[in-house]
Amino acid sequence: MTAKPYLTTFCLILSIAVLLLLSACADKKSESLTPDRDVGETLAATLGISPGGLMDQIADLKDFLVYDTTRVGKTFEEKHSSRYVTINKTYDNSLGQWNIMIEKVRGSANLAPFAHIKRRYTLQYRNTEGYAQKYYVTGLDTARTVKFKLIQAEGQFKTRRICHLLDSLDFDWTVTDANLPQVVLNGYYYKTGIDTISGWSRVRTSDHMAQLTLSNIVIPRTVQYHFYQAVSGVITGSLDAVINFISGSAYQETTLHRDVHIMLGGGKGDIAIGNKHYQADLYLGELLD
Repeated sequence: MTAKPYLTTFCLILSIAVLLLLSACADKKSESLTPDRDVGETLAATLGISPGGLMDQIADLKDFLVYDTTRVGKTFEEKHSSRYVTINKTYDNSLGQWNIMIEKVRGSANLAPFAHIKRRYTLQYRNTEGYAQKYYVTGLDTARTVKFKLIQAEGQFKTRRICHLLDSLDFDWTVTDANLPQVVLNGYYYKTGIDTISGWSRVRTSDHMAQLTLSNIVIPRTVQYHFYQAVSGVITGSLDAVINFISGSAYQETTLHRDVHIMLGGGKGDIAIGNKHYQADLYLGELLD
């Protein structure tokens, strides 16, 4: 977890400004910041659509599980609620897979929420026999399995609670039952980055690594909007973080390790850390309580 030092500059400048603005108003959530809640805050942002988290990558995947795959680029740009979005895709005949580049900008950089997201993926459709086919539907054969892998990622985001700079992201997913209205996703999701939380009389950074395993995540293929409300399944794993309070303090631990168990359902993620439970909004990427 050695994120480059210059990556913190953006968040630190913003944090100092926010700290000054908040000096006349106490943030009750920040006042009650504990190590477990801190982990919950980071995981909520890691999951959320708006910050470009895990659910946003599932949204990207879902856009390719359509019958007319040739129109994916156009429909992607038409329906995305982003201020700016581009998508480029090319097919590699030798490997039997698509190379996909997506860039999105949501909101304005001097406001929250804001996100600037760049992702490069490979995607492969496989038929009943397990062989690659070019399109989701090729002739009369709908793909049964889809392989979706992240190759490269860059990004930064701000929620109302967290300013974040991505250091690295890695995942490799397999979708089964790809020909059914509800598909099933399994795989891993690893992320490292630096979060900055600003609140009443304190600024803290978290240089963290999340290692998550997705188990039988059920995703509706037919719902285009608010699909995240119908996603269900289990995510397990851990989060490790090095904590630094640049101003003020909330707790004494400087190195965190927490095993986590997350239940997805109803547009929320129930994050269990020991005997504590935190509810994450899967769209906003924020804790609800």
